[in-house]
Amino acid sequence: MAIIVREQRESSQYEKVYIGIDGAGSATETIAKEAAGRLSEEFGLLINMGITSHQFFQDQSISFKENNTAMCFDFDLPIGSAARADEICWEIVHAACDSSADPGVCILTLCMEDDGLREDVATHAGRERKTKIKEAYRELIRFGQTAKRERVTLERALETAELFPEIILKGEGLAGRGRIGAFACVGLRVGGDDGKFLGAYDMTQFSIRSFGSVAQYIGGFRANYDIDPLFADRSCSALGFHERLHLIPDAAGILDGGRFTVVCALGGDDMWTPYAEKDFNQMRSKKGSCDFFEMDPDEIERFQETKRRVCSACLYRKLTDDGYVCVAGHTPVK
Repeated sequence: MAIIVREQRESSQYEKVYIGIDGAGSATETIAKEAAGRLSEEFGLLINMGITSHQFFQDQSISFKENNTAMCFDFDLPIGSAARADEICWEIVHAACDSSADPGVCILTLCMEDDGLREDVATHAGRERKTKIKEAYRELIRFGQTAKRERVTLERALETAELFPEIILKGEGLAGRGRIGAFACVGLRVGGDDGKFLGAYDMTQFSIRSFGSVAQYIGGFRANYDIDPLFADRSCSALGFHERLHLIPDAAGILDGGRFTVVCALGGDDMWTPYAEKDFNQMRSKKGSCDFFEMDPDEIERFQETKRRVCSACLYRKLTDDGYVCVAGHTPVK
């Protein structure tokens, strides 16, 4: 496991730590919430943005409970806290899981590509190490994206994890397959373009009126939730600060471009309405054609798919190295 060497940043007492949890069925969400709360109390720090739920490929050849989702969140923890974070997570896992569970926990400390490289960046060794760091994270993100579209093996997960010498990746149960989802959701969270944030966000408390400007409600999210949001249309293009929004009590957030993003739809009154949590949940559970499908008006971009309701013809696809990611709702793209 000697590919990446993470050196502590002398200019900071904190480092970003990603925590992924999977394999506990319906208890996975509860475990993630309790772990985030316990870690906040332990270190006196707030979770960054929130907990994201990541949907993976569903197939009869894959053993999973519920809907094959995993949870991920990240903290800026004091340097050297990863082992303690792992202990806390497993205390909660053991208390919540029964003997049929197959839980996995991944703790990954972010290695910034310029950490420890400033002195020798001009040397061949420095440049080589920087290249290896970048490639390791590309492989991590690629693994997460692949797990959304097809069956991935535990062997591949462990092989990719070997690129990170300080990663903590543990599993229990008969097969320990929870490690796959725990590792994959960390890759997706690091990539910044997948996941729905757990919970609903009450925007009605931001104003006594039923609507207001985007700029006003960005301030509301900052003050009430300590989140710097992006309000966007369904293609995840940012809305202007002057655009007007309807207020709803259960707005949902997704992770796109590394930001907490509130997806909105334009109504006939020229005002935008954020998608509610139930909208994403209904779409995620729906089988067959996607409720958010909209034909891409650019015929060239649609390739040969001129009529079928498929991802390659949809306006809300985002092309990746390995296929497509849905920016409208982050459902599995098969």
